[in-house]
Amino acid sequence: MPRRTSQSKPCPCDEEFPDIPEDIRLGVQSRGGMQAICSSTPKYKQLTSQAKIHHALSDPIRLKVLHLLAVQTLCVCLVKNCLNIADSKLSYHLNILKSAGLIIQEPQGNWIRYSLSETGRFFISFHTMIEHSEYPR
Repeated sequence: MPRRTSQSKPCPCDEEFPDIPEDIRLGVQSRGGMQAICSSTPKYKQLTSQAKIHHALSDPIRLKVLHLLAVQTLCVCLVKNCLNIADSKLSYHLNILKSAGLIIQEPQGNWIRYSLSETGRFFISFHTMIEHSEYPR
């Protein structure tokens, strides 16, 4: 059984996990217990939204689209020309970026204009910052 000082309260994890390291037990206790720690994490809906963004950023083609749109709002034919990929493949990638909230699709007559959303601008500036930093690769 872990040692307790006279001032420390029992940690709920003492009973379920009696052999955890003392520093972890004290840390859990100081943060209000495991229930407080578990309830401090983002809700599932927010995590799902974050996962969509990370998924969208995990493909080099989608990152290239974001970099292109960081320079200029473009129509799909110009994006396709830069990437040299099939229409269906480009449509697939644009839909993922749009679903993640990284790009905006705006109809204009017979054309559809693609640009970065505020979220897209944030992530592309973050990626650019990392590319030009001292972080190991």
